[in-house]
Amino acid sequence: MTIPLLVLGAGGHGRDVAAIAAQLPGYRLLGFLDDDIRLGHPRCSDLKGYTEHTQFVVGVNHGGVRQHLAQEHGYDRTSATLIHPTAFVGPDCTIGRGSVLGPYSVLSTGVTLGDHVHLNVGASVSQGSTLGDFVTLGPKASVCGDVTIGARSTLGVGASVANVVTVGSDVTIGAHSCALDDVPSGITAGHTPARRIG
Repeated sequence: MTIPLLVLGAGGHGRDVAAIAAQLPGYRLLGFLDDDIRLGHPRCSDLKGYTEHTQFVVGVNHGGVRQHLAQEHGYDRTSATLIHPTAFVGPDCTIGRGSVLGPYSVLSTGVTLGDHVHLNVGASVSQGSTLGDFVTLGPKASVCGDVTIGARSTLGVGASVANVVTVGSDVTIGAHSCALDDVPSGITAGHTPARRIG
């Protein structure tokens, strides 16, 4: 028996999430819901028209928007957790509901992911690290060991966080930047070592 699945968000990231779901034999993709009527899909508020057995996944790259959609439209439904067949999940890892692990992503050992965390292609999280709810790792982003990242934070393409660093909530670390020291909440950081740029 396959599980009917809806993707909230029909943009580029939503299509990537749908492609991951297509690789998983347990799901049957029903389609997309999106509030941008130009994309030609039913609106997210139309979720109530589907059966109680339908699962959903939020296919939006921005953690804050992903949180809004999950809370506004999804907490009365089951969130699908999607793990691409090429992803590696080591021992003692915990993956929150609604999370998505893209192709060739890696969780080494003892990693904890909150709810609705998205790891894009080739992103990796090393031993003992914890990522809060709605965190996004861009393609090839790297989180070293014993790192803590707060809710709704984003690591851009190829960004990295060094061992034993704490990154606050609502932080953006720019593409190819490296956080060598703790990063406070609510800022945009860039360069190596990462420093506040916004």
